[in-house]
Amino acid sequence: MNTTIIRQRVADFLKAHPPFDQVRNDDLLHLAGSGRIGFHEGGEFIFEQGQPRSPFIWVIQQGKVEVVENTPAGEQLRDLLGEGDLLGLGRFLDSPQYVHSARTASDVILYGLEATAFQSLVERYPSVSRFLDIQLSAIKRYATGASSRTATSAARAEAAVETWIDLPPPSPEFLARRLRDLNPPDLDALPTAPPGSTVEQLWLQLLDTRAPALVIAEPAAPPAGLLTASDLALLTGRDPLALAQAFDTWATDADRPLLLQRARQLTQETLTAAWAVDRSAHLYELLERAAALNLTRHACAESGLGAESGHPAEWLAFGAMGRAEHTGEWSPHLGAVLSGGSSELLATALRSRLPQDAPSPQLRTIEEWKTFYSELIDNPILNAIWANRALLDLRGLSPAAPAAALQSHIAAEIASSKGFIHILANDTISQLPALTFFEEFVVDLEGGTHRTLNLASSALDPIIDASRVLALSMGQLDHPNTLHRLAAAARAIPEHEAALSDAAEAFRIASSLRARLGRDLIEPATLDKYDRWLLRRVFAAIHALIELTTNRWSLA
Repeated sequence: MNTTIIRQRVADFLKAHPPFDQVRNDDLLHLAGSGRIGFHEGGEFIFEQGQPRSPFIWVIQQGKVEVVENTPAGEQLRDLLGEGDLLGLGRFLDSPQYVHSARTASDVILYGLEATAFQSLVERYPSVSRFLDIQLSAIKRYATGASSRTATSAARAEAAVETWIDLPPPSPEFLARRLRDLNPPDLDALPTAPPGSTVEQLWLQLLDTRAPALVIAEPAAPPAGLLTASDLALLTGRDPLALAQAFDTWATDADRPLLLQRARQLTQETLTAAWAVDRSAHLYELLERAAALNLTRHACAESGLGAESGHPAEWLAFGAMGRAEHTGEWSPHLGAVLSGGSSELLATALRSRLPQDAPSPQLRTIEEWKTFYSELIDNPILNAIWANRALLDLRGLSPAAPAAALQSHIAAEIASSKGFIHILANDTISQLPALTFFEEFVVDLEGGTHRTLNLASSALDPIIDASRVLALSMGQLDHPNTLHRLAAAARAIPEHEAALSDAAEAFRIASSLRARLGRDLIEPATLDKYDRWLLRRVFAAIHALIELTTNRWSLA
């Protein structure tokens, strides 16, 4: 593409599509000058799986291209690409051959760009590097033995200070100033944080411990500083601990909605990118737990089971709350292990305080809970396991024994069951999501097109459900969080680490998009091209996870 007019035309086209929209015009002109223009009729292969790579990557200027993989089960459609999408990036996984085939589904015009010229943009533009990382995470599982980089680590390493929780650690001088007012014995009962702890780490530790202050010190070394929540609030302009303590000490049924709104706002500010989903969920979980315990205290008091009765209930969380995954509006799924009092009165008091769409509270004695789970696992079809699967995502709202006892009981029952995991896995693979986007439509596995997409049912739930099956099959019930489950599975079955890491990244991407948009139901036509491109990567990762589940339990 050597003429000035053609180079400018190609550069203008590239500028309208990621990752080239962040590249300077002179660099785009140089890139456009490195390549060539290609044309293919419908049904032709641009390249085929196993073929040696050409020195080009390709940008689709016009038309549709199917990305297919030849497998023992036959040809599998992996993606459907259109205008502005890239082909041939698998070369950056150090794979000398194409790991899948690209076949035209219509007449197609391609811009071929020299891979070395594109590599120079990767090295000089962080935005192009992040784009490549995410793209590679979607295709690396096809390249045997290929090395890869993680988009999360790259993006986080390059992230600038964007919110109150991203600020650098307090200075040593700031930390040391309060030590002058205290004697060493005053510090013995306080938790310790190491010097250099980030603002994020300091706030989360204060929220988790509810301590009045943190001692800043290396192990077995004299204190280097002291930090209170008010000190940290002065630095950051936010005080999540005060919000949590408001739930603890003065919130009523009338106050709770306002405090929950503030908790959502505070959490939303920290969710600046997909990699921030982990910390955002952790922050919200600590505030949500305070809100839930506040609600249960009021319900106990109304039902005559207040503090004077010794709190005859240990509180449990299930579903999204049990997994500590913030999903938007507050809809807690609560339960309790009862040791006395009236469960009917308590259930009535709880329901009157819960949002209308919240699941009904589950109140049972420890023996009733064990019987319930035994019957569920022994006969999952009769006892509607799919409708009750959220009750397998269980944790205690306080560090009490009943939650751990129930988790151990469930693990033992699953280990002795012959068909439970197989049935749950089969239910999971039957909930296949959409395949990809094309233009303003969602494309499903049968080739049907839809104008809307539900992020919960099509993107998040398949990952949640598949990770649950993997965790339960390994007897891992103590930490039901989806990202923890996927990380544990990757350690346990390292041969599938790539697919499981991709699924975790897909979960973060879909979660952050859902939080940013504030709803589940979306129309692809309203999304920008980059969001649609990201969701195609999500769909590819989900299908790899479903395929892993299918193969692991030999499901049809």
